[in-house]
Amino acid sequence: MVVKNDLFIDMLSITAAKIKRREDEELALRFFAYSDNYLNFVNRVDIFLNDYLKSQNKKWGELSENELKESQNTKMNELINTFEFVRKYFPNGFYKDSKTKQISRVRFEAIAVGTNLALREKPNLVPSNFEWLKADEFRELVETDGSNTKKRLRGRIEYVKNKLLES
Repeated sequence: MVVKNDLFIDMLSITAAKIKRREDEELALRFFAYSDNYLNFVNRVDIFLNDYLKSQNKKWGELSENELKESQNTKMNELINTFEFVRKYFPNGFYKDSKTKQISRVRFEAIAVGTNLALREKPNLVPSNFEWLKADEFRELVETDGSNTKKRLRGRIEYVKNKLLES
């Protein structure tokens, strides 16, 4: 579903090689898992993502066909709205700058999930500036070691969310 979306593929520069390694699926899973449950992250990404996937599959298995379709459409719309927002407003999308060719997972999580959470609170959000993307505080949250601790994950997601909501 998600990995076949043109906006998703384009903004994350999904190539055949990345598809073969299932990086597209992992990024989509990270987006949904952290958007729905980042406050419960402890310190193992693989366990957190697997637990989220099992929980969603169980939940979706208990829904009627119409409820399942509605739930999946809601998730897809949330992803599309977030990606359209990032494309429209963030100067370099998920990239660090215009010269960077790779998207860091940590930076992706911060921007995608933080934006999604901000849009959940304020759907008609129009940000006024993005100077905070260049701030040492943001760079430290997305570029230093220990990025998969509970504190750092929460810090980077909430930093983006709060900066957007302050706009």
